[in-house]
Amino acid sequence: MIKTQGKYYTTRNKLPKDLEQTLSSVKNFQGEYEYERDYLKVFEKIKNTNPFSVLVFYEYPQAKISLAQRKKLNPYVPERMLEFFASYAQFYFIPELKEMRLGSNPGSGYRSTQSTYALALALFSKKREVPTDILILNQKGIIEHVLSSQKLIVQPHEVVQNVTLEIADKILKDTTKAYGRRNEELIDGIYLVEPKRKKKRKVYKHHPYQK
Repeated sequence: MIKTQGKYYTTRNKLPKDLEQTLSSVKNFQGEYEYERDYLKVFEKIKNTNPFSVLVFYEYPQAKISLAQRKKLNPYVPERMLEFFASYAQFYFIPELKEMRLGSNPGSGYRSTQSTYALALALFSKKREVPTDILILNQKGIIEHVLSSQKLIVQPHEVVQNVTLEIADKILKDTTKAYGRRNEELIDGIYLVEPKRKKKRKVYKHHPYQK
């Protein structure tokens, strides 16, 4: 069993300027589903790139807010982040390929994409960091920033879509997982579960009490 430790994030802020610039730069990236279900083949495709991820949790709209209104409220955010409504959506961006992939829970295509990319990037992150930002689209149609990490963070519920639980657990054992804590239509906060790092044993050249 993997020992874990959790952190709970409730503070929300405006998008940082550098994240605004990053999101603005990927507005025209193409893609939706990942049709390749083999995470190892996806890993091979992206292994020489610099991917990053944006994980968005969605509150239920307080009133009907048009996409045009949401775009006006969030001028730097890709349209797909503003028009997609589920409990969450995880966006994977590959700048060198100008590609975007979208994983989520409704529909087999989104579940398969979440499984494939979460696993492929977890392998990737063993040698190179995969920056991840966590956002919330609130009831008023405004994107809010929760946290930024240099490490990969995934929403793990769909990872067994394409592999067994045993394989998923093995690949994701060193990856942080994120969950939205809901109170009916609102999100109370984001709960992160991080693997507990093993403490390195000290190696003494001499007995520790030897002078």
